[in-house]
Parts: sequence; C-alpha cells; structure tokens
Amino acid sequence: MLSFSDVICLSETWIQHEDLADELELSGYQCRFNSVKEERGKGLAIYCRKRFCVKNLITTSLIQVSMVFSNELEIIAIYRSKKCQMDINEILKFCNPNKVTIVCGDMNFCYKEQKHPWIQEFIRCGFKQLVKQSTHILGGHIDQFYIRDKTSQYHADISLYSPYYVAKDHDAICAIVANNNDNRVV
Repeated sequence: MLSFSDVICLSETWIQHEDLADELELSGYQCRFNSVKEERGKGLAIYCRKRFCVKNLITTSLIQVSMVFSNELEIIAIYRSKKCQMDINEILKFCNPNKVTIVCGDMNFCYKEQKHPWIQEFIRCGFKQLVKQSTHILGGHIDQFYIRDKTSQYHADISLYSPYYVAKDHDAICAIVANNNDNRVV
C-alpha cells in the first residue's frame, strides 16, 4: 500500500546521523529528514513524489514540524514531545487559507482531552479530527489527523494499521485524500 502513496510522513523517528539518508531512500520518492541529532525518537521523515515540495519549518528539542505541499494541498507533519508548550498558532501561521490543509502526526496529548489548547484551536480554525479511536498501545489517541477544506472539494478516508512488529507502540494512520469532483487522489 505504501508504494501507491504520494506522501508518507513518519513521526518519532530515530535518525541521528545524516549518513543513514542514503540507506533510507525509497525509489520514486524524494526524502527529507527533520531530526534532533542528539536525541533519540525526536524527528520526522517525509517521503513524497516529485509533484510535492517539502520544507522543514521548525526543529527544536521539543517539536519538529515539516510541510509538504502541492498546488492544491498542504500537509503539516508534527512530532511533538510531551513537554512542548508551543502555541499551535506558531505552526498554523504557515498554512495557506486557500488550500486544503492536513495536520498530522504524533502529538503526545490525547484527543480525548478536549480542553487541550491545541484541540480547541484546531476546532476554532475549522479543522476536523478524523481519527476517533486509540492509536497507542496504552489506549491514548495521540496520533492525530486533522483536515480543513473550506471548499468542500476533498474528502479523506482514514484507516489504522497496527505494525507493532515495527513501531511497537503506535498505529499507523493511513489516509486517502481525494477530490470529490474527479476522484483524483492526492
């Protein structure tokens, strides 16, 4: 299924050395890493087809944020440490209000905590959370997928995959995002 994907966002990666970049390449994809070199588990790996561009927006010891974008869509991938106190608006300021926007990743707060300031701001800004079940082995909803489409031209279908032999404690979120008018998958 991954080979059919246009974009693959991996969060909580453990890539500490740039030397590994060649070994981690996937045929047909450009690859971008956003990692804190001194610490394990703090980072993102983004794989995308050539029609997408990638840029790293934020790299600190508490949060890593990267953006993948095309003409019609932008994806903000996040790995957020539990201790991160950043205001979500520091990330949402990178969004183009005229594009379909997806925000996804390991947020390290449970979606069931409806009073969390990030959840409140996502709701206020018109984002919808599509993952409604536990994604973590301990029962938390910490891996999240939000979409905002003011034009209602796109829809997203979500499924969870449990690769515990690889990830050990997180489900993978698999999303298909398609244009309602011509069923073109992005």
